Amino acid sequence: MLAKVRHTENSVSSAEMIPFDFNVYSSLLLPAFIHGLLFSVLAFRRFKREGAWHDLALGLLLTLLSIRLSFWMLGFAGWYDRHDAFTSFMFYFPFNTLALIGPCLYFYFISVTNRDFKPGKKLWPHLVLPGLLLLLCLCKFIFDYALYYPFPRSEALQYGTRGPLAQLDKTDLVYIVSYTSLIFYLALILRSFRAYRLYLGQHFSDTGTIGLEWLQRLLLFTGASVALLLVFYLAGFFMHNIAYITSWYPYLLLGLVIYYTGVNGYYNSPVLSRQLHFSVAPGPETANVATIPPAQLDAWKHKLEEVIGREQLYLRPELTLAELARYLQINTGVMSRVINEGYGLNFNEYINELRIKAVIRKLDEGIHKRLTLMGIAYDCGFNAKTTFNRCFKKVTGLTPGDYIKTSSLQD
Repeated sequence: MLAKVRHTENSVSSAEMIPFDFNVYSSLLLPAFIHGLLFSVLAFRRFKREGAWHDLALGLLLTLLSIRLSFWMLGFAGWYDRHDAFTSFMFYFPFNTLALIGPCLYFYFISVTNRDFKPGKKLWPHLVLPGLLLLLCLCKFIFDYALYYPFPRSEALQYGTRGPLAQLDKTDLVYIVSYTSLIFYLALILRSFRAYRLYLGQHFSDTGTIGLEWLQRLLLFTGASVALLLVFYLAGFFMHNIAYITSWYPYLLLGLVIYYTGVNGYYNSPVLSRQLHFSVAPGPETANVATIPPAQLDAWKHKLEEVIGREQLYLRPELTLAELARYLQINTGVMSRVINEGYGLNFNEYINELRIKAVIRKLDEGIHKRLTLMGIAYDCGFNAKTTFNRCFKKVTGLTPGDYIKTSSLQD
């Protein structure tokens, strides 16, 4: 009986140490918070083990998203109304990570699209605003506790749990700057994505695993979440009587962003090609390359077609522009120009057109009668059904099935 009483006392003591009011609002945000911290730890551990900078960026991004979510989760869990050290924590911990999320997301994008990425001087300007915001949080804590502690037990100062400077990082000016920064970085990354798509088309014949569609969806998902947060913030700014609980819904969406980021970021990043060397600025091999004279272009085209036909390089699913350039003993910039100017196609389109022509030859030979259509596609260098179907229709104007029907290739 005595042991049971002691166990009960210990349970009560533990509950008082870390209070948490489990209600529908706090409970629905808690799993996303735990998920974010769990995958951030996994990303940090993998960064320590493998040294890939995109893992560090992913870990930081998940941490910042989780911190922002926790502000409302803990608020609904009763920390604001306790009037003790937990309430003070709500005022002095840097929960406003909006200005930090944008640069971190950009850091993640440029590190995941360039496997040789290392932080350098060009990255420092992106850290100025986050640094100033963290400095503001540190200064308000130091000055409040150095000049005003113990705080008067008044309602205006949350019954002695905060000083007069505690709300400096939650002013309208700080939030406007934070939202502006986040929107700027989302727009910057989406614009960079267009350049990344062009880079993939010029350098890779198979973009299935490196197209980063999941990352683009994450940006759109995050953008929608930010837009909703901003709408509710502006509603609260112009309509002072808006219910506090109403502002909880954007954070439920933010929780879904955390789920999506954690799973896709952690499990998709390792399969990216080691040959990704994307840069937002044009590289020395592609910048300011002069047009190739017609006679020289014809000579390169003849040599290219000879090598391609002899080696059947297009049958290699992961053929890259760099590999093809090595066969012709020219740099990738010239190789890209030969294909662009000689055929009016980028590298990806050129190789996939050769693959489609190989598929058509096999269909004309009747191989589809003893081998599946996708089996033929795989033999000809394709790695995905969607890519094959899209390329086939682009080259022939027909789906593979329609081509077989209209060409009288059926039994």
